[in-house]
Amino acid sequence: SGSGQLLSLIVGLGDYTGGELVVEGVEHDIRYKPLEFDGWKERHWTLPFEGERYSLVWFTPKGCEGVCGIDMVPGDGCD
Repeated sequence: SGSGQLLSLIVGLGDYTGGELVVEGVEHDIRYKPLEFDGWKERHWTLPFEGERYSLVWFTPKGCEGVCGIDMVPGDGCD
């Protein structure tokens, strides 16, 4: 986990079996099923898997909420 991040969104991609994400002791199948969780406060880990697995993770570092940047779209209050 990052230093002071807020909510995270994760999704697993690829041809694999297993690899569930465990968040606070609860298993989640994230293969092509996005999951939002607090990656800073909630303990989490990945179970073993077989095959080719990619994980995409999005998060906003704490203190950057509402900061306008290159990833903000016009018309969202940042223009």
